[in-house]
Amino acid sequence: MLEAIAYDGFVGGDEYADFEANWSRGCDLATLRSRDGVGVCYLVFSPAGALICGYDPRAPIAAYEGEAVFPPGLIEGVPTRILRFVADAEFWHDEYGNGTVTVCLWREVTDDRWHHGAVDLPEGTHDADGANALLDLVVDPSPETYLRWTEERDGAATEQAAREVYALHPLTRQLVVKVNADASLTGLAPALTRIGYPHATDDLRPGLDHAEVT
Repeated sequence: MLEAIAYDGFVGGDEYADFEANWSRGCDLATLRSRDGVGVCYLVFSPAGALICGYDPRAPIAAYEGEAVFPPGLIEGVPTRILRFVADAEFWHDEYGNGTVTVCLWREVTDDRWHHGAVDLPEGTHDADGANALLDLVVDPSPETYLRWTEERDGAATEQAAREVYALHPLTRQLVVKVNADASLTGLAPALTRIGYPHATDDLRPGLDHAEVT
């Protein structure tokens, strides 16, 4: 939600994170980009469990044209109960059929830990699968981590605003302007629906905008 407010509801590829409730087949989808914007990570929350698929094209195990679609062992073991929800998702391949996954983790609803395939990572290679670059916001989903990622952005959210959004405080006009004083409440309406974030209906009804905040 912080990213939606920062970009006034516009989703165009520059934002670090996005979330789509009811993305497909009863699943929710979160999208996270690496801090430099090169890599991308998808988190699917399905009725059967969660799946994380990340791709960093700089990772040594990234597949290229003419090579295997995926590194051996990378996606082997993903439970069918989870896989059936995402088998046709676009994040598995690019337009040329090359695999676009270098990190794959899963966790069924009955599991007490995350699992991964038996992938042989090159020895002596830093971040061979891109996980370090891709999973910061997953491993440490805190306001502080988010603020570190966005500290170079003009008009970044205040620490208090980030804490309130991470705590799922209902979105009000006052909270919106703490993140982006130029954000339009009307512009945020589609994002609120897509994300499913709680909001104060009276504050976000049509016709109100940031200029009315007192």
